[in-house]
Amino acid sequence: MVTIVLDASVVMAWVFEDEMTPTSDRALRALDDARGLVPGLFRYEVANALVVAARRGRITRAEIAAFLTQLDALPIDEQLPPAKPATLHSTATEHTLSAYDAAYLAIAMDSGGHLATNDAALRKAAKKAGVTLV
Repeated sequence: MVTIVLDASVVMAWVFEDEMTPTSDRALRALDDARGLVPGLFRYEVANALVVAARRGRITRAEIAAFLTQLDALPIDEQLPPAKPATLHSTATEHTLSAYDAAYLAIAMDSGGHLATNDAALRKAAKKAGVTLV
């Protein structure tokens, strides 16, 4: 079974039609036959994006609840244990990424999974690292 490392940028595009991309669409469809994998920080990134979107009037509480129910039903696992700080630091430094983005790249590299992201810098780093993109 293929592993898809899901960046929060891809998952949040599932909520907001104006942020949907071919990558986010392919990633969602891939979960029919693949296992999703995310770092522990993923839950915080998603929660923060939803809080900010609600404050800006882009989404209602009911829509948030419905989305989170759907998200919980998808085959997405959290990487445990999380990547070590030294790994995140070296990956972030080598690829000029934030430690947060380096977490997604490190998981993809360690798992041999494909990376799904809408982030241009992370896509570039994944290509450089030889990680397959969704």
